[in-house]
Amino acid sequence: GIDLNREHGAVEIPKKPVLRVGTPIYDETGRAFGLIVLNIDMRPVLAKLPTNFASGRTFYVTNERGDYLVHPDAEKTFAFDFGGQNRLQNDI
Repeated sequence: GIDLNREHGAVEIPKKPVLRVGTPIYDETGRAFGLIVLNIDMRPVLAKLPTNFASGRTFYVTNERGDYLVHPDAEKTFAFDFGGQNRLQNDI
């Protein structure tokens, strides 16, 4: 899932939404000896998503739980990373 990057247990400021991808590394005998984890900065992707529509339509992106990742009110995004809960199903 996409969440805010953390450094030393605290949310990094400015906020940086990241997608974490990991895969194990195996030696020549097939034994796992490491792990590669990539933090993919999702800001460029999320910034390209449309926000204004004709006819009063609104665009939202949520995670699988309904937490806002993209919302016209930026204060509602990533509330779950700060212990809050702003979810689509609570608003609609």
